Amino acid sequence: MKTALSTLADRIAPVFDVVDGLLLVECESGRVLNRETLSFASGDPSSRAHQLRSLGVETLLCGALSSPFRLALEDCGIRVIPFLTGKTEELLQAWVCEGLDENHFRMPGCRGAGRNRRGGGRGHGRHADGACVCPLCGHRIVHAPGTPCQQLPCPRCGTAMARH
Repeated sequence: MKTALSTLADRIAPVFDVVDGLLLVECESGRVLNRETLSFASGDPSSRAHQLRSLGVETLLCGALSSPFRLALEDCGIRVIPFLTGKTEELLQAWVCEGLDENHFRMPGCRGAGRNRRGGGRGHGRHADGACVCPLCGHRIVHAPGTPCQQLPCPRCGTAMARH
């Protein structure tokens, strides 16, 4: 499985739309098989999406991104897990081995579904919360809004994920 992480120095870039750095990793069975640092050839949403697709990227882990970029990526069949922050190596380790804890790596203000906020929780992060969990092996991944968990195979064992 190939995953791209938008990076700035040693951290996940806060905004995907303007970042140039990209870490491309190939993972299998909880191990990183190959890693490569790349730059985008263009800043255009469609060009970036097609560049990632041509590299075989299946998932993008990134900070914030605008709707045109997200739509272009999803149109190319790339799963987007946005609004992440933190050190690149820590996030990569969690993604590959431990299951990505969305609350630990979520950008501030993008964490909740309103459960712990005053005013009823009608913010933009409302549907970004939650996880997909494998009912067989227990592996957890961040729920990607707009993608039902049941449509995702577990990265570890291939079983259909379930919403948690």
